[in-house]
This record gives sequence, structure tokens and C-alpha cells, in this order.
Amino acid sequence: MKIYIRTQGFDLTPSLANITQKKFARTLKRYESSISSIELHLKDTNGPKGGKDKQVLARVRLTTGTDIAVEETRADLYRSIGHCARRARRTVRRSLQKSRRLQPEKIRQLRRSHSLTESIHPT
Repeated sequence: MKIYIRTQGFDLTPSLANITQKKFARTLKRYESSISSIELHLKDTNGPKGGKDKQVLARVRLTTGTDIAVEETRADLYRSIGHCARRARRTVRRSLQKSRRLQPEKIRQLRRSHSLTESIHPT
């Protein structure tokens, strides 16, 4: 699982990069085999004005090819990172559960179509 971090409106310090990578890696560790990459965009939308303006956008690319985007905005950047990581985990879990629920139906359809071809063209 590769994690890429980009910032806008402030510099990415090594400690911030380390904390952000650890938070997302630890939070999404359970789904590591299903995630190919995570792209994080950290942004200070209001600049020095203050307020609820620390935005984190996470784009998670699953090995299935599905892209998931989660955005969180808070006054504190570290809280925004934590909430975004937890929301990404929930969204990844739901997406994987949904794809697993669909698989049995696809299998049944394949079996039906296979049995139809067998009855038409017995071997």
C-alpha cells in the first residue's frame, strides 16, 4: 500500500508526513491487501485567518480498480487526518462488502448459463 501526500497552503514537515502515513497505514491495515494506493491532499483553505479550514482529501484506489474519495474539514489538522482515516476505513469496508455480496449472484448466473448451454449441447 503506497501513500502519497500533497499539501497546499503550508509546508509538509517530516513529522507531519510521518504522523499522517502512520495514521492511515494503521487505520487501514486490515484492508492493506485490497488497497493499491492512497493519495492524500492536505489543505489550509483559509490560510492564516483561522477557523474550520484544515481539509484532508483521501483518494483510495482499491485493487479491484474502484476509487474511493473521502473528505474531512476541521479546525485542527491532526483531528481532520484522524477522522478522514476512519471514514476511509468505513468506506473501504462497505465497498469490499458490497463487491463480495455481488459475487455469489454472478456465480449463480454463470452456473445457470453454463447449465443452459450443457442442456442444449450435451457433451
